[in-house]
Amino acid sequence: MSVDISFEELYRLVDKNDVGLKWHKEKLGIFNNFRSKITSHYKEKYSSVNWFFGRKITLFSTLGVDEKTVYAVEKGISDLIKEMGFKFQIIRYNKGPADALQMQIEHYAKISCSADGRLNTDALSKNLGNVHASLAKESFYSGIVVITPYGSQTTPGRSEFETGTMIFGKYDYANPDLMRLLAMHEAFHLFGLNYSDHRQIRTLWLEKFRFDYNGDCLANHSASSNVLCLPCRLALRFFWEGVRESAKFDIWR
Repeated sequence: MSVDISFEELYRLVDKNDVGLKWHKEKLGIFNNFRSKITSHYKEKYSSVNWFFGRKITLFSTLGVDEKTVYAVEKGISDLIKEMGFKFQIIRYNKGPADALQMQIEHYAKISCSADGRLNTDALSKNLGNVHASLAKESFYSGIVVITPYGSQTTPGRSEFETGTMIFGKYDYANPDLMRLLAMHEAFHLFGLNYSDHRQIRTLWLEKFRFDYNGDCLANHSASSNVLCLPCRLALRFFWEGVRESAKFDIWR
């Protein structure tokens, strides 16, 4: 199949006989994972799995992070939201260092570092569950982005749909352009495809629909392109169509 096919043409091909949702549920398991998560937590007063119902992403930066980095992250997330047509807003949390919630973020970032001062993003992600709870007390449901000045033990960025978190650590070769691409890449994961990257999605589409895209893609592990290829865009679209079907939440309205 030609790579010159349009987004709309490929969508119609994949959507025929509901094969798009069927493929996504069976092959990646994200739809079913979401459904089980929301079902198991639905009776609780609050769970971070509800973060997207507020249509917001709240951006926190900790002490030592410069404005250029914050702007680059904000721009990258915004670019992905615009490209997908999602109805979401990004809010910077600017209440000052003495604010209780800001102090909580600073504290969790510090205690999530190892003895050598490197950030454990998994530990910070778990700690941010308490921040979700604090926001929920004010009926403020939101994804949480935290930018830290600490070097990461693993990768410089980490995002997860289920917990509604996106975390950035500092790394030596960081620059505004790279941070923007990294933020777009992490937003792709935050908005649902956190268990897959371009290589996995490309393989599945090649097997299922005989469609191949061998160019660079934002969803590659290296996040070296600002272009989200057709298969990855459609995978993300089908995920949110699945959410709309399961949770009656329409991210486009």
